[in-house]
Amino acid sequence: MIFRIRPSAKNLIFVIANLLIAAGATAETQNPYALNTTWETKYKTFNMSSFAYMDRNENGSYDLGDQPLAGIIFVLEKDGQELWRVASNENGFANFAGSRVTDEAPIYELGDYSFTALVPPDWRVTSGNTSQIRKFIDVPGASMGGGLDEMMNPVGLVPPKEIRGRAEVGTELRISGPGFSSHPIEISETGQFRITVPERGRYELTSGTFKRLVEIEEYPVNIGNLRETEPVSGRLLTLTFDEISQNELRKVPSGYGGLEWFNFNAMINVFAKSSRGYVNGATSGSFIAYNSSGHPGRISHPDGYDFVEVHLTGAWPDSEGETAIFEFWRGDKKVAEDQVTLSAYSPVRYAPHMSNITSVRISTQHYWQMVLDDLIVGLAP
Repeated sequence: MIFRIRPSAKNLIFVIANLLIAAGATAETQNPYALNTTWETKYKTFNMSSFAYMDRNENGSYDLGDQPLAGIIFVLEKDGQELWRVASNENGFANFAGSRVTDEAPIYELGDYSFTALVPPDWRVTSGNTSQIRKFIDVPGASMGGGLDEMMNPVGLVPPKEIRGRAEVGTELRISGPGFSSHPIEISETGQFRITVPERGRYELTSGTFKRLVEIEEYPVNIGNLRETEPVSGRLLTLTFDEISQNELRKVPSGYGGLEWFNFNAMINVFAKSSRGYVNGATSGSFIAYNSSGHPGRISHPDGYDFVEVHLTGAWPDSEGETAIFEFWRGDKKVAEDQVTLSAYSPVRYAPHMSNITSVRISTQHYWQMVLDDLIVGLAP
């Protein structure tokens, strides 16, 4: 028996159309790999990008270990007039549209343009190029008709080196370390103190017989309320949230790090578009944790563990200045509480050095999401 396939009308139209195209095609259009012989302008606009990064080793060069910074504002000017401003995206790029076809693009006229980073308060530019001037030129045959004489150099930034915390009003508190020799610390009417230190290193806070060592590295440190802390005796473990799952988003499961988790998610830091803190809050690897839907979460262990430190970041620009609240429990007894101010642009290293707690309740005052990374805990040996 012979079966005959009857083509549909749709298939016949497709076959006829392809025959017509083939009949009228030139040798050049038949070869998808032909060399281009007609250099011409094809695109209406193109991007010229400034780039911002966290200069973690502070050497003024974008190198291994540094990371893109999201949310840094760049301003475009020509002849002293501001034309445009844009924030760096989750990959660190601030994109300005240029064109030799349409004057609707901010970069259209030929000549010099300045690209200037707006530096956050108290931050420092390590690369020495807060403002850069580049010339927009005609490029005959370019697909976009023109371009810069040279792309901008990356702009490296670092947050201030600070020690933050709270103490009872009237407490006589002093600091010793690089640049300080038993220097008095001013405590505000609300009990807060904030000390800017000149460089990385180990500093000591003293008040009477009380002593507290604070190690300053690339991020500001908040020690919470000034209190006597017991030595951390457990086996130290750093939780980076990178090894939980290859999925871009997953709830943190109980058992991770030997702890019980409630209402925390692990997420790749570029998953949420237009965020700032999810990107900037990744202090190692690409994954972070956050309190789901901004609601309170808990990290627990029935036999007790040490909560040493964690990097904290506000997730969104609109949450700038949000307050994180940490409540520490031993069984049914609340033993301590700290409040930490968050920023979406830089982590703060919160270092309470709480030992032998069974649970910590972590919340934000206005239910904004908070980013956690590199949580250091101590578990029983």
